[in-house]
Amino acid sequence: MRSAVLCLCLLPSADRARAQETSEFVVGVAAAPDGRLYAWGGNKKTATVADGRTGKVLHILSGHTDTIYCLAFRPDGKTLATGADDKTVRLWDTATGKEGLVLKGHTSTVRAVAFAPDGKTLASVALDETVRVWDAATGKQLRVIEDGAFYHLLAYSPDGRFLAGQAVPDDTGVVRVWDPATGKRVHEFPAPPRGLINCVAFSPDSKRLALVTSRGAADVRDLTTGKTAATFELTEDSGYAAAFSPAGKRLAVGDRKGVTRMWDAETGKLVATLTGGHTEGVRAVGFTADGARVFTAGYDKLLRFWDPATGRMLRD
Repeated sequence: MRSAVLCLCLLPSADRARAQETSEFVVGVAAAPDGRLYAWGGNKKTATVADGRTGKVLHILSGHTDTIYCLAFRPDGKTLATGADDKTVRLWDTATGKEGLVLKGHTSTVRAVAFAPDGKTLASVALDETVRVWDAATGKQLRVIEDGAFYHLLAYSPDGRFLAGQAVPDDTGVVRVWDPATGKRVHEFPAPPRGLINCVAFSPDSKRLALVTSRGAADVRDLTTGKTAATFELTEDSGYAAAFSPAGKRLAVGDRKGVTRMWDAETGKLVATLTGGHTEGVRAVGFTADGARVFTAGYDKLLRFWDPATGRMLRD
């Protein structure tokens, strides 16, 4: 999963922000922090990069030899990272569509990738029970974290001091937080009572971490003390993606039915419901830098912008 707040600038048309229909089964979805680009990948072994304003397909990225599970844009949007069942992470130039570095080291399926906020390093996790940190410019492997589990999500805190991954030892679904500079584990949080953790989101000040489960519960943990700062109920539908607003006062959670809900991050009160924009699950959620718009991207290969106060879908 990317940093907690996505800085998106462009407002795409709800009608035009649409990719060409294919027979592809989409597994991973990502968007550039400025909203100019978004991308998806899946069982066709290719990643597709599209224009965030028009939905026009810009590049079909070929190089992986098996299903693509995860994608992440570098904060400046100039590079896209993809991870796949072929055990590699590949970096692509988003302007030209050309393949750059191929990062090899994992011995099993790569399930998540994430760039550090400064874009200088990239982290990846795989079913080989390792977290690997790479130099994004040279492809050099900087660190291997072996923590006795495999992971299916990954996120850097906005200040770059924390790296969180959701571990699946015996399906307990704990979230572990490391110092990416040393590889030392600094926190371990169990899943809330209802369901396994599906997604996490750091607050903009990097002091809190929201854990959202597959059955609609959420815990917000204090990263200084490790204690629960807030607990509240969401919905029964799986939380697929989550993000805090820039001020940290709202938590947006996208679900498997294509609905995104806005919650007060302190009280758990429902503020707005964003519905009618997606036909499949929401896989990425973010806010514009001023907090005036919410961004969602789904398995249906659609990019949407919304008014977070009213829940209204925005158009050009």
